[in-house]
Amino acid sequence: TKDAVTLQPADVIILDGVYSSRPELADIIDLTVLIEVPDDSARRKRLIARESESYMTNWHSHWDDAEDYYFRKIRPSSSFDLRVFSE
Repeated sequence: TKDAVTLQPADVIILDGVYSSRPELADIIDLTVLIEVPDDSARRKRLIARESESYMTNWHSHWDDAEDYYFRKIRPSSSFDLRVFSE
């Protein structure tokens, strides 16, 4: 068994991921940042190289509708404190 460890609170905690800024978390988040990248970004190319084109096609056939709904109805991009556009 491991001994319990007590840590002091951090001054800054960064949450990453599309659902990390859900409205239910608004009372504990001070700043929300949305980083928007185009579909043909280096990030997407790295994912395709790592996961394969067929995997990414299958993933997006399930994910895209949910993500579109989330950003249209739950958390529109205009509701973030800061929006960053990247290539």
